[in-house]
Amino acid sequence: MGWTKKNIIKHHTSEVVGLSIHPSAEYFASAAADGTWAVHETETGDVVVSGSLDSPLSQVAYHPDGVFLGLGTSDGFAKIFDLKQQQVLATLDVASTCESEEDRRVNGLHFSENGYYFATVTNTEVAVWDLRKQKKTQSWSLEDLSAERFVDARFDKSGKYLAVAAQDIHVFRVKGWLPLVTLPCADTLQTLEWIGDLSTGIIAACLENSIHVYEPAAQ
Repeated sequence: MGWTKKNIIKHHTSEVVGLSIHPSAEYFASAAADGTWAVHETETGDVVVSGSLDSPLSQVAYHPDGVFLGLGTSDGFAKIFDLKQQQVLATLDVASTCESEEDRRVNGLHFSENGYYFATVTNTEVAVWDLRKQKKTQSWSLEDLSAERFVDARFDKSGKYLAVAAQDIHVFRVKGWLPLVTLPCADTLQTLEWIGDLSTGIIAACLENSIHVYEPAAQ
């Protein structure tokens, strides 16, 4: 069955740096480098609501309840935005340990399945925030994982595990943040996703035109 291009959406006037699908799949959010963001109808591409921040954006992520957006900035902040109230509820300084302006860019954002935890990624740190307290509950530095740069972090669908992408992929149990497994990768990781209905595998995209797929070994 062939595919055809259905729509080209021209809302933003600068580089589009992030997309996130609403839990219902009826909407999606976009973020641009000039600080603008928008929520679109998936079927038509029409803008339902839009806004802007004073800082350039680098990431966007929908909260599981679909009412909040996580917005990551290029200058090291993650903001929780309430779409109903049209206001920022929390601002997290996710790059407080970064020494250079380049390292302050937010590379990744991801909410846990229940929305309690929020993972943020900069070049030099992966942090997990408890949104109920708006406090950092866990973090990993480059030294902790013998890494040169962090690029992504994703909770699985159950919310029980967190995968962190650096030189290799590190999987942690959320309960106690205990390391579960390290998956080696010879290429340069760019992003990752959990796959399968029960999140029984991980797929990772790499700079060297490769995609790496991991799954538990057969017993």
